[in-house]
Amino acid sequence: MMAVEVRLGSVVGAWRAGGFGSFWLELRTGGGSDEVFAAVVQAANDREEGRDGVFAQLGTRSPRGFVTMVESVESREQLAEWLDGLARGFEAAGLSGSLQGASSAHWPVWASSVERGPGGELPPLEDMCVATGFVAWSFDLQVMTGDPGRTSRWCVPEGATARICEGLAGWLRPGGEEIVVSRSTFNFAIEDPSAIAGVLHTGIVETGMAGAMCFSEEQRSGRVVQLAPGGECLTETLGGLMGWPERVGLLRALMVSLPGLVDQAFARTNFRFQRSWSSVDRPLSLPGISEVDVRYNKHLLAEFLVDAHGVQVVRDAHLAKVRDLSGWEVTDLGHGRHLVEARDLEPWYGSVLPDLGTLARARADFGAAILTPEVIAANPPPAAMQAPSTNILGA
Repeated sequence: MMAVEVRLGSVVGAWRAGGFGSFWLELRTGGGSDEVFAAVVQAANDREEGRDGVFAQLGTRSPRGFVTMVESVESREQLAEWLDGLARGFEAAGLSGSLQGASSAHWPVWASSVERGPGGELPPLEDMCVATGFVAWSFDLQVMTGDPGRTSRWCVPEGATARICEGLAGWLRPGGEEIVVSRSTFNFAIEDPSAIAGVLHTGIVETGMAGAMCFSEEQRSGRVVQLAPGGECLTETLGGLMGWPERVGLLRALMVSLPGLVDQAFARTNFRFQRSWSSVDRPLSLPGISEVDVRYNKHLLAEFLVDAHGVQVVRDAHLAKVRDLSGWEVTDLGHGRHLVEARDLEPWYGSVLPDLGTLARARADFGAAILTPEVIAANPPPAAMQAPSTNILGA
């Protein structure tokens, strides 16, 4: 039988470093698959069910094997017993190696943290937010409909995913020579920039979430990409001395780089370092809908826009519904996609939030192209994609 060594001291050290709360456990091994690893961890969880025992979740690959986050540990003795059972499970599945504590790499503090004031007050909004590129990549509706988790998987076709990840990696690299990547919620550092695309690709396909940041600690600047289920993508440029025109220009460059694979894309103020579109309605509200309405109605994104923006990539179906774009610059990108830009971007991006008068006029210009509660009610998603309760009109 294959042997799995339990390095208890290392695991307890990770538990202690996590404040005796949750911590990362790594199986260092040269074999196995995500499915086998997940099955063994699930079996360990099942054995603990009903007795408030140790629980593990968020399993994914690491550079040296696999990791999972461990929670609900009450004592060293309990942990040792659970680890022994887990090790025997891996051995029975034909794996060998060692179980030990693992450290998740950290995003730079200057990029991801929010420093509160002496009284606990939050900093000004402009210190918490950044102009962010939102991209909705075109997904396979049939695959998403068949997903038992409704919105838990990537659902973008394989060929498109490969091109997307290569394009994102190319956009990231000028951000700096230091690199942190993520699979699911586990972060780790890599040194080879040519590996970024591969990590993004396998991470998003196998876990539904992936990300990367290329940065310069010395210059305190960098570029970030986050990928999430259902073809969601966020891009940010952080730190440095560049002004808003350059930042928005970099976001635009990515949005137009693969037009044939985009359902819609736009530049919008967002809280820094978000992993998904979950804050698309914050700090600026959407007109009449919420993030939940967007999340569970992605089948409408190829035909309706979530809002009006100063820089936006739209499809033919969007343009067909627009009321008036006589005051906008429209550039044909091919593939039935178009770049629509305000002629003056300063009211949109010169401050942390757009000028409200400018935004109101833009929403009127885009008219019926913008997603509304009425559109959602008239075009419900397939049953498998619906939220537990989606009566957004209150009827």
